Order: sequence, then C-alpha cells, then structure tokens
Amino acid sequence: MSRMPSLMGEIQRDPELKALWNEQFLQPFLLQMDGMFRMMMASGKFRKMEPAVAVRAVGGLLLGFLILKIMEGDDSPLNQLPQEKVAEEMITSLLTVYSMNKKKRAKQENTV
Repeated sequence: MSRMPSLMGEIQRDPELKALWNEQFLQPFLLQMDGMFRMMMASGKFRKMEPAVAVRAVGGLLLGFLILKIMEGDDSPLNQLPQEKVAEEMITSLLTVYSMNKKKRAKQENTV
C-alpha cells in the first residue's frame, strides 16, 4: 500500500496501465460494492439512493483514507490505534451516513 501514491501517478500517465487497473481492480471493486448497496437498500437497511453515487463516494473515501495514512507515514495518528478500532470507526461512520434509521424503517414497513 505504501506505493499507492506512485501507482496512482503512473496510472494517470500510462493508458495501458490505466486500462489494466480499471479492468482488474476498479471495475470489479465497484461492481461488488454496487451489488452490496443494492442488496442493503432492498432489505431496508440502507436508505434509498443512487447506487453509482454511493459506491463512488465510499470508494473515494476508502482510497483517500489509505492515501492519507500512507502520506502521513509514521506520524499518522492511526498508527497509535489498533487496526480493529480504525475499521470499527470507519464502519460505524459509513453506517451512520447510509443506514436508514429505525423510525424511517418502521414508517417504510408500515406503508408496504
């Protein structure tokens, strides 16, 4: 992961590498996340939203998070926390943004 900023630069400069990155990593990642978002929306666990926007917002957040941690290096405050705590906080943050709260879920269930 520490080479990700360099890789991002190379991906932007090299059309073949960009196509490979897109085909081998980015599109499978986005498709998997899209399926997850659609499933969570269908089950009522996530509020209704445009999956393409939600997936890219979360994907950008995750990539940006990794790049920031890499750029901070040893000085990153994240290095002082257990990885489990960081993962838990990220999941909680994402669920807070995308989840449908209990009142809205109950209201939706009553209208069906």
